[in-house]
Amino acid sequence: MDPMAVSELMASLEDQGQEVGKLLCWAHSHADMSVFWSGQDNSCIAGLANGRYMLSLVVNKKRDSMARLDMFHPAHLCVTDVAWEPYFPLDESEVIAAEAEFREKVTEQGVLSASTSIGFSTEEYVEQLKQARAAGLMDDDELEDELNWLQQEVA
Repeated sequence: MDPMAVSELMASLEDQGQEVGKLLCWAHSHADMSVFWSGQDNSCIAGLANGRYMLSLVVNKKRDSMARLDMFHPAHLCVTDVAWEPYFPLDESEVIAAEAEFREKVTEQGVLSASTSIGFSTEEYVEQLKQARAAGLMDDDELEDELNWLQQEVA
């Protein structure tokens, strides 16, 4: 998550009289990668801590998903493997409008490329993937797919 974009969002919400403490959910996609909680995800969740709770969701293009609930006060409590189910109480015109807004505002970019800074090195990212595998959040095939995508050798 781009820290500058988050700052701009929060400033814009405050300018509109919105309380940024009402941001209670963070959802994002790992696109073609598997779903797991990376070190960067953990940092983003901690950075969005609002004194109440944060529901976080990670999905991918294969429609895999994970959800977790973090409560930060009086102590940090993280509930993983939260069961969730999407609910869309929208009529067809709202769906069409939402899809049009999404296409207008969202662009897909490669997560790891020479021209894109992700805030850490490929080696650090590979280490995060290996830690996710060791924690049972991905299987050997998923780890191998990720390493192949990164053009890294499978150890």
